[in-house]
Amino acid sequence: MTTNAPLFFRTEHPFAWTTHRDRGEVMANVEEPVWHRFLEEADAHFSSQGELTARHFPLFCHDGDLDEVMAAALIAYVRGDLKLFSWIAGWLRELIAYFDGRHAMWAENLRRIMRGDPPVPGNPRQFFEGFTKGNHYWVESGLMSTVLHLFDLLEAYVPDILSTKDKGKLCVALADFADRFAFHEEALKYSNRGMWANGALLVSAIVHPDPDTARILVHRAEQRNQEYRSTFFDDGMHAEGAPDYHLMAVDALHCFALTAGNIWKGKDYFAAGLDGDSPFGVYPGIPDTVRAYLRTVIPGPVLWNDPRGCSVSIPIPLRPALISAYARTRDPEIGWFIQQRLGDIEELASPLRVTRSSLLGLGHYQPLLNFWLFRPVEKAASPATTFNALPDHGALFSRSGWDRDASFVTARFGFQGTGKGHNDHGHVAVVAGGRTLLSDPFPRFGPGGLETSLFHNTVTLDNAEPVPVLGQLKSVCHLPGADAFLILNSGGRLPRRAYLHDPREEANYWFTMQPREADFEFQRAILHIHRRGVVGVDSIVTRETGKSVRRVDAFFHTPLCPAGYSREAEARGESYRLQQRTVAGAPDPLQIQLRGGIDRVEAGTWLKKHLASGAATFRILSLDAPLELSTGHHAMRVPQSCQAISEAEEMDYFLRSRVEAPRARILWALDWGGDSPEITYRETASALQVRVGSASSGLDMVIDFENAGLCLENGKLTPPVP
Repeated sequence: MTTNAPLFFRTEHPFAWTTHRDRGEVMANVEEPVWHRFLEEADAHFSSQGELTARHFPLFCHDGDLDEVMAAALIAYVRGDLKLFSWIAGWLRELIAYFDGRHAMWAENLRRIMRGDPPVPGNPRQFFEGFTKGNHYWVESGLMSTVLHLFDLLEAYVPDILSTKDKGKLCVALADFADRFAFHEEALKYSNRGMWANGALLVSAIVHPDPDTARILVHRAEQRNQEYRSTFFDDGMHAEGAPDYHLMAVDALHCFALTAGNIWKGKDYFAAGLDGDSPFGVYPGIPDTVRAYLRTVIPGPVLWNDPRGCSVSIPIPLRPALISAYARTRDPEIGWFIQQRLGDIEELASPLRVTRSSLLGLGHYQPLLNFWLFRPVEKAASPATTFNALPDHGALFSRSGWDRDASFVTARFGFQGTGKGHNDHGHVAVVAGGRTLLSDPFPRFGPGGLETSLFHNTVTLDNAEPVPVLGQLKSVCHLPGADAFLILNSGGRLPRRAYLHDPREEANYWFTMQPREADFEFQRAILHIHRRGVVGVDSIVTRETGKSVRRVDAFFHTPLCPAGYSREAEARGESYRLQQRTVAGAPDPLQIQLRGGIDRVEAGTWLKKHLASGAATFRILSLDAPLELSTGHHAMRVPQSCQAISEAEEMDYFLRSRVEAPRARILWALDWGGDSPEITYRETASALQVRVGSASSGLDMVIDFENAGLCLENGKLTPPVP
């Protein structure tokens, strides 16, 4: 090749995601049980079928449309089977043929944009066409890197199987992504999807036939890669809010690093900064962003994720970034997570119809990438920490341990996040022994309004959802067997961003662009007594002049049915005003249905509800005014998807307390696994003291709401021995 040939042909490497030195370690994976099983079943599949299933573009990676060709690549790599290499070459020729048939139309659409003509029908916003169904450019990004992988694999082992003409066309087809993405509405946004697209931009740069254009694309891709790290990984966690989306975003950075790291071998794209004077060096590298994700994992019989909205909660997936982080660091804690999940078979749909395991990555952007990245776990140790706070992200995680019977409490008090974010507003969730007690119901699929504060364990005022706020972690305390923390939800400031926070990232989402001062102050103190229970104290003080009394409703959501509750009881409706979520139009009011009687108690009197025939007990008390407690439920048929294991009916029972007062202080408790401990309180001139245990001994939580302070004292109440 000449010096003006694409960079792809001027770089010595066997293929984009590995090196010659790696082959010995990669081949050792063949003896790993899950990979050995996959190879046997895939071999049998191809022996029976005799060819790749005919694939017609456009395709969709989430539907498993890449699984077969990548399985063929894996077996070809292991066996050196020329027949499988020829199948891969044929698949790439089909992609070229599709491109040849569409390229003229795509080019004309670009000219229409340059002339200022209206977009073509059916594509009103994105100006983007491609090889994937629905013009999903972020899925196209994963496809581009997969195609480069296949192309490079052939170059490494059978370089003459594609003609020079085919190779040139394939480079043009891959390079064309940069032209099409340039006019996409999100081309300049700092988004999770934009991270994936930036990886495809790098692919375009590597294969671009014009060296000047290639240099510009490389410069832009490297710069954007660093900007994404700044904008999206403050505090080590992705700004969108849900841990599952966090790891998907890290996968996008990881894809970029794998490709760039094998082209420019002198730079460490996995580290925090590319050089010593980088303004982005304060941001974590890829292994640290993986560790941040693992800090959000819920312990129990099965390690799972997503304590708050955006994706359906599932067992933690072994995505490429996680596998790669262990291979690079040999961190025993990362190894422990892999070890827990290794070999777990999940019933996720795959057209390949062979082994279905979280390890394989079937049905994703880059299926079977884990095979080249996987290294056997040599040392494993459960995480040493049981309490993690990510204050800039606005999340907190308290665990009694990492065993099957562990109890887990999370709080969400941060920036509402982009697109799929929720109005958490101090939301708290509780899991014990793998069983959810207080939940974030319907995190992705469900009734209308599921992203609002009414579907979270928090408060509303005067039948209206409070304005979205950016909360603060004010105080944290620990004693053996207990954690306590105090969060303040006041609002009025944007999340910290050190570099180019682009408001278009929240395009069409009003509440993420416009944080405002709330008209009341909401403080929530939480005491997690490991393996026994949770005690919460809420303080709501109005800031609005002219209102001496506010109606304060506190919601508590649980999948556990309250004792005596009937889903068939007569319903009574109540309406709540919602905050404007999108720029286009105000929301309709949210109607909730309450069923059963109303329990009423005077101030200072406990009201108790048993849940799921005594599996847990919920108690609530108002310090300042009488309290009413009502119940209701929501039911939803959650569809099977790439997140949900199977279609199922999801139930959400909720308890709603109501207090009408200028200042509301609510004491509530949730306990499980035995007799409910005694809870008493005492007010002093400067603080509220809550004691859990007997009058003579117990654990005291002392809260100074005036100065947003908290401390734990005594520590004589010990959790039960596991």
